[in-house]
Amino acid sequence: MFSRFRRWLSSTRSLVLKQYRVLSSLDRSRVATVTILVLLIVTGASAFALKGYFAPTEEFQAFDISTSQLSTIYSFLLIDNVSLPTNNFTLLYHSQSRNDTVVSNTLFGSFSSSNSTSAVFQESSNLNATKYSYFEATVTTTPYFTSASGFGFGLRFLVRLADGSVVQLINDQSSIEHVKSGGTTTLKVYVPNYGLNIVEIIGLRFYAEERAGISSGYSIQINSISHRI
Repeated sequence: MFSRFRRWLSSTRSLVLKQYRVLSSLDRSRVATVTILVLLIVTGASAFALKGYFAPTEEFQAFDISTSQLSTIYSFLLIDNVSLPTNNFTLLYHSQSRNDTVVSNTLFGSFSSSNSTSAVFQESSNLNATKYSYFEATVTTTPYFTSASGFGFGLRFLVRLADGSVVQLINDQSSIEHVKSGGTTTLKVYVPNYGLNIVEIIGLRFYAEERAGISSGYSIQINSISHRI
């Protein structure tokens, strides 16, 4: 009887071990399946988090770009400008001045009068002032101002208004007394600041002036003229 009990115990143990192995095998399969599903979910979530974004997110920290770098990388400047020739100027007007001449891009002459004297040089243009509302001219002037020499100078320009009338506007570098010449200067104009309904810029003028009783020469070299949106 005891031997029968031992045989039953042995067979029962074998059956339990077989069932355990089967269950273990099933658990491993389930664990593997669950692991694969988790990985797929995590990967999908990360991909979804990145969709449409360049900046790091809480779900994905693959890279880190500072705000300053992003503004440099993704910013751009729209530039649309027109450069006008600098050698198309002719003498338009002079008041008791002498030897007014244009050579290439340089305007020069001399002043000697008991009254204040001036000279004006002009170049024609045809620019849409609504689109190109800002322009500047860079000039180099000589001689340097002293108590006995020098000259005032500036940029003047003709515009056509919406009603068809033509007016002259100015950006002079001269005052009631005098502004010294000498060196390179940029004369800037922002059309809306003039408060008029300007539709077209039809002429550019460079102006030179000397005080009464002063004899001096003048030279204005026009380096560049550009109009921008």
